[in-house]
Amino acid sequence: MASLTHILFTVAQIIVFVLVVPATAFPIVYALFFHWRKYDAGRTVMVATTALALLVDMSVVMELVPPPPLIRAAITVFVLLAILTGSVYKLTVLLRKLTNQGCIREEDAKR
Repeated sequence: MASLTHILFTVAQIIVFVLVVPATAFPIVYALFFHWRKYDAGRTVMVATTALALLVDMSVVMELVPPPPLIRAAITVFVLLAILTGSVYKLTVLLRKLTNQGCIREEDAKR
């Protein structure tokens, strides 16, 4: 059973190392070639994908060069706060869109 656990952790590490490329490339390419700042949807995609890239990149960096515990904890808090911020922002945009669509539907129903 211990060897199966070791194999699964090794597979997970390989996945994370491979994930670095698309997870990091997406927000960079998106930022450079798209007008993401103009739209709520674009901003939510940018925040979410940047937070994911931070999580994956920091996981790899901490695996390759383990920092002291205080720095590791600070990085973890920073990355989790970025993910929390992105998640709250996405939910806010979604609820705002639903509310606006609900108002539009009620106005259409009155006509």
